[in-house]
Amino acid sequence: MKTFRDARDREWTVEVTVATVERVLAEADVDMLDTGDENVFLQMTTQPVRIVHVLYAVLKPQMEAKGLSCEEFADGMKGDAIARASEALTEEWLDFFPDPAERRALRTAMAKTKAFHEKVRAAALKEIESPELETLLETSMEEALTTYRRKLTALSGKPPASSG
Repeated sequence: MKTFRDARDREWTVEVTVATVERVLAEADVDMLDTGDENVFLQMTTQPVRIVHVLYAVLKPQMEAKGLSCEEFADGMKGDAIARASEALTEEWLDFFPDPAERRALRTAMAKTKAFHEKVRAAALKEIESPELETLLETSMEEALTTYRRKLTALSGKPPASSG
């Protein structure tokens, strides 16, 4: 069993059992046993709202014991809390499978997928931070303003006032 704390400092214990898998399928429409579907992994690790719905189904007995609704639970889920919860859920999910070779294969696939996503984010950040992007944005803005001014001139019949 893995634990995590949400943003409201409530501690939750994640345990994936057969009953958990059935509950997640019934309540969150995620088949945790469909290991051939990369979408299952992505839903449980990269989509914050989906993660919270899966976690609510996983933690439902604890929610009921605390008298919390899904919305009240979700109010405590943001940022680092979602990351901690996703990590706990993923680890428990991997530990659920009885075949050690399958667990090893799934862990390897997940590690490679995570590494790929990190490379994509790093490349995107590099592009976003590049001076070329700023120049491109400034050029695009100037072109849009020029087009806007031409349209105003055409509509009014007189040139627009200078902005600078």
